Amino acid sequence: MHKTQHRQSLKAQRATLTSAQRAYASEQCIEALGQHAAWQQAKDIAIYQATADELCLHALITSPAADGKQLHLPVIHPNHKGQMAFYPWHTDMPCVINRFGISEPSQQTCVTHIEQIDLMLVPCLGLT
Repeated sequence: MHKTQHRQSLKAQRATLTSAQRAYASEQCIEALGQHAAWQQAKDIAIYQATADELCLHALITSPAADGKQLHLPVIHPNHKGQMAFYPWHTDMPCVINRFGISEPSQQTCVTHIEQIDLMLVPCLGLT
């Protein structure tokens, strides 16, 4: 199966999940992640703002497990196609919706150097 067809198939399968199934999957992921040594030891964590059908990490990033951690959100570079940068972010900071419908921090003060990131969480469409 061609990569594009495979991605479409995985997206279609994911779209069949009910909101309750997605919420349960998010809860399970958050519970496991919060107990993982990589999360517990990390100080600087690159995260994502979930779109409608991705695992939602909101409960984790607003929990006591996130206390003392600096979170970083990606921002798609407006002038360099396919490039993104990470910026420090906390839950009280305002965000804007980019051209792909993804939430990004609106206050982009100082870019986070990738070497500073201890742990990076990325959405995954599926595994084969």
